[in-house]
Amino acid sequence: MAREQRPELFRYRAGRRGHNRVTVYRRTPDGPIQVEWFPHGRRRRETLRNLTGQPVYDERLAVAIADAMAAKLEHATRREQARAILGLPEPHTLKELLDAYHAKRGPGWSASNGRHQKIMRRFWLDRLGETTDVLSLAAMAADIERIVHDEARRRKWSSRTQAKYLKYLVTAFNFGRRKLKWFGQEHDLSAVDIPRPDSQAASYTTDEIRRLLPALETVDIRAGVAGHVAYVSLRRITAIRWVTRDPWRTQAVALPGGVIERVGYLRFGAEHDKARKTGEVALAGRALELVERLREMPAVRASGLLLPAGDLHDPAPDRHPVSYELLLKWLHEAERRAGVQRVKGRSWHAFKRAAATDAEQEMGDLAAASEQAGTLRSTLERHYLRRDPRLRAELAVRLARRVQEA
Repeated sequence: MAREQRPELFRYRAGRRGHNRVTVYRRTPDGPIQVEWFPHGRRRRETLRNLTGQPVYDERLAVAIADAMAAKLEHATRREQARAILGLPEPHTLKELLDAYHAKRGPGWSASNGRHQKIMRRFWLDRLGETTDVLSLAAMAADIERIVHDEARRRKWSSRTQAKYLKYLVTAFNFGRRKLKWFGQEHDLSAVDIPRPDSQAASYTTDEIRRLLPALETVDIRAGVAGHVAYVSLRRITAIRWVTRDPWRTQAVALPGGVIERVGYLRFGAEHDKARKTGEVALAGRALELVERLREMPAVRASGLLLPAGDLHDPAPDRHPVSYELLLKWLHEAERRAGVQRVKGRSWHAFKRAAATDAEQEMGDLAAASEQAGTLRSTLERHYLRRDPRLRAELAVRLARRVQEA
């Protein structure tokens, strides 16, 4: 019996084998046309598509696309050969750089910081283009600054936010130069000017803290604990949200002057710390009392979280920590009850600023505050320390009197 002949299917080859070969063909008589090519020596096969992203069925269009692809591959090959002869670095796209940066650094980021990093990555890929050669961006410092400036004007970004977006891109390029060795110093983004954020961000005064802490306790015991711990520990509210009930320990501590005080210690895990470091903070006084009360609530005992969401009297174990949005709502309610004016940009982080200032006045320097906060002393001095304006006023009066008396 004669074997049935299969119909001859369309196939067209453009370019040279092992160099810039592109093949377009059909796998089935009425199916869409496929394409095969070998970028960087690796075979790729997929359905051929036109400019609108639709599968190609027309054979004449397929031939034209194959010829164009082969020509483009030929040009790319010659360009790579020229780079090799001239000793130029291998080209890489912005997407390749940012993907490599996130793959290496991402595991060390906290959950919230990782989300912010992804947002900034998407921002720059959208503005600069995923396929843009990273080497071409070295000459675009002014354009990069303008992109952020225009976005800041449109979205009313602070100088701190602008600095974060610019610093993200500069840091990624430093990673490409120092770690990946993709290019030299002449192609980094050192020419980008990063604005210096205003370090005098909104803070609470000591008097406002005195009024706020009791008011927070009347809103919810979790709000009271969050306030006392935020002030005494100098830790971020994001990290405080995720603190667990255990491990927990207390001890009697002998202080100067022979005073004995009972102190409790909370553990802050590295996974929710901005610096990715595990730390232990000391609590005393009212902060210690409230934490011990809260630790015995059914929801806390069952979930293991110090600040669990939901009804504290419900022993259901499967819980998330109380949301930042609810904590912020509680803080605003406490401000209202305490008669503390609400100031734009002032929220939970203002507790750390107030505590840094008070700690320096109590201890004489920021060494203990740095240890408690898990924050560099230099960072506390630059961004958190608030000088009492009364000290400047007192100095002015004293100096004026000094010269008057003379």
